This record gives sequence, C-alpha cells and structure tokens, in this order.
Amino acid sequence: MRSAWLKNFGPDRYDVYCERWFGAMPERAHPAVTEQVLVAMRAVSRDVVAATAEGIWRLDPKPALRAYPGLMRALQTPTHDGPGSLHRVVPGLGWQAMMGTSHWIMMDDPAAFNALLDAFLGQPGIGGVERR
Repeated sequence: MRSAWLKNFGPDRYDVYCERWFGAMPERAHPAVTEQVLVAMRAVSRDVVAATAEGIWRLDPKPALRAYPGLMRALQTPTHDGPGSLHRVVPGLGWQAMMGTSHWIMMDDPAAFNALLDAFLGQPGIGGVERR
C-alpha cells in the first residue's frame, strides 16, 4: 500500500493525483476552504509534498505521545475516527469531533476551534492562558 500510494507523488502522476486527492479530502469543507487548500498545494513544490508524504510513513508519533506527561486532547473531524486514529492507539488521549468540518477543522470553523482550544488551555494543569 505504501509504495503504491507514494508512486502518486512521482513527476508523472503528481499533478493529476494531487488535484484529485486534495480536492476530495475536504469533502465537508466550506468551498472557500477547499479553494484555499488547492491554491496552497499548487504553490508548494512537488518535491516538498513528496517528502512530506514519505515522512508520514516514517513518523510514529505514538511513543512521544505516550511519554508526554501533560494533558492532551485531539480535535478532529468525525471521519477521523478509525482504528489508526491517534485517540484509538494512544491510551488516555481524549478527543472531540468537530461536526460539519473537513480535514482542515481550524479553517472550516475557526471560532469553534479557537473556543475549544481556549477551553483546553484554560484547564488546571495547563497553566491557564490570559487573553488580552
């Protein structure tokens, strides 16, 4: 699966694949968010995107997350609730789905995302954040 997926980032497939992949990924995104994502992706070099895709397969965040002693919470779209989702593989990692959002939750609903982030940061043990 890994090598087949990574072939899509080669020079011969990249343009078509990325338009299809990034165009479909924000299925519940607001149209303006979808356009922002596609514009940004078109501006990034293929080499950078290909290296990032390769890095996705090399990085295993679970050991670092398991070792982190502080409070953690994942905010994500409801579609990211599969068996490989971080909150399923890291014991004790709390999570909350932001309904009506795509992969880019912070862009789809910035006010709700910021409110949830502010509430998390204001918890005891986090240190509290004072807004000015």
